[in-house]
Amino acid sequence: FTLPLPTNVSDCSDVFYQIEIIDVVTSQDYSYLATANSNGIHSVNNLPLGSYFVNYIVLDECSNRDTCNYNIDVVDLIAPIPICDQFTKVSLGSNGVGRLLAITPDDGSHDNCSPVHFTISKNTIPEIFGEYIDYTCTDLDISQMAILRITDEAGNENSCMVQVDLQDKLPPVIHCPSHLTISCSLPIDFNNLSNFGTVVVLPNPTKPITIYDEYNNGIAGYDGYAQDNCKITITSTYQENLVCNQGLLTRTFTATDQKNNSSSCYQYID
Repeated sequence: FTLPLPTNVSDCSDVFYQIEIIDVVTSQDYSYLATANSNGIHSVNNLPLGSYFVNYIVLDECSNRDTCNYNIDVVDLIAPIPICDQFTKVSLGSNGVGRLLAITPDDGSHDNCSPVHFTISKNTIPEIFGEYIDYTCTDLDISQMAILRITDEAGNENSCMVQVDLQDKLPPVIHCPSHLTISCSLPIDFNNLSNFGTVVVLPNPTKPITIYDEYNNGIAGYDGYAQDNCKITITSTYQENLVCNQGLLTRTFTATDQKNNSSSCYQYID
């Protein structure tokens, strides 16, 4: 910016000016930032925000001098320029939470005067800005947009939007019911094989598998279990290779989560 010259100067000879720029709070001298052009008008660049005394010292050819002064306030009224990534990815961890830091989707946001500070919010009503956003399993099937807010040291704000690709790459963990050896005389209901155990989703409790036959006299094994960072479903199939109830019965249990990650295990009954 340029500093205005004094408006009322009279002398019998030519005059020239010296300028002092002094910080009101610290008394630091910033006069070196002022440069004069051929018309004696001073321009000032890179003067920090704040309040200043501007002192004009007017001298004539006989070294006579006089002074005048005024105050100026250097303020920043220009909002920062926000630049966001169009897309960003967030993966859920083993605890079912994925964290997006405010600085992550920034792609070069800047300000004309000062460093900038980043905060971020989900695109919700009301918007709640903070240093990060935590996403959970309940957010997986919902299109996610985030708002990145950029603030400069003068409190000017601007924002931009980023689309969040929320991912769950962790497959479930599954353990099948105990392998079993049973008598060929033990009836098998292929429409309901739960007598030979099942797979429960933790934290539901597992139960013992109780069988009474020629090989077993009570607890023959235990249910299997599955767990995941998000919601899962358990499905089962079987394949039998039996002749006169003798041979091998193979049960396959599969745990599948919300993002179709899956894991399987096998129970063998002979």
